[in-house]
Amino acid sequence: MAEAIRTYREIGFNGPIRPDHVPQLEGEDDGDPGYTMLGRLFAFGYIRGLLHGTES
Repeated sequence: MAEAIRTYREIGFNGPIRPDHVPQLEGEDDGDPGYTMLGRLFAFGYIRGLLHGTES
């Protein structure tokens, strides 16, 4: 994922990024597998961290 973010930056991509099929965290209801709320929040934080970590 980090390499993908670096590549997006190299080519000048400036569009939206959204998580898909997020992890299910301990204690979450089964709900829609791959789309749980806490897992989605985790994934957004992970992507945000990658975006900050790959800034020049």
